Amino acid sequence: MYEGIKCLVIIPTYNEIENVADIISAVLSQGTHFHVLIVDDNSPGCVHSKADFAIGSRYVKGGGISNWPKDRLFLSYGASLYVRLITGMPIKDPTAGFICYHNRVLRGLDLSKIKFSGYAFQIEMKYAAYLKGFKWNEVPIIFSDRIKGTSKMSTNIVSEAIKGVLGLRLKAFKGYYQ
Repeated sequence: MYEGIKCLVIIPTYNEIENVADIISAVLSQGTHFHVLIVDDNSPGCVHSKADFAIGSRYVKGGGISNWPKDRLFLSYGASLYVRLITGMPIKDPTAGFICYHNRVLRGLDLSKIKFSGYAFQIEMKYAAYLKGFKWNEVPIIFSDRIKGTSKMSTNIVSEAIKGVLGLRLKAFKGYYQ
């Protein structure tokens, strides 16, 4: 019935930290045609409200990776280290995809300057926010290997990220994100 159709399910929450995981699981159990957007109305339990953006991090105390093959683990950790070295960002998991941006960050960035898509997009958004002086917090997550489907990771994506991170640093040096 929904073959190939992608639907966005928007879940408004307030003080629902205990229920959000169950709600997301229930939606995603309906099939892969759903995307989920959580809209949190400044709950006391949201994503460390003193931060401008929060990152679900595999590489902070309490975080980790479960059931990944060694080559994927090496690639992930190496990519995070590479990004930190080139950009100077002290964010421990700069390639993470689980991020929550406060609307002040989205309003404060010139989003027309964000050019990357896919994995590199995650890095560029964090880097632009970091350069603008927004505060972040890394929240530990345990990231498991997928049970269904296959990763989109490819040599093209790795190449794009390697070149792209160097390009980000060069743009920042020239004041592009300011």
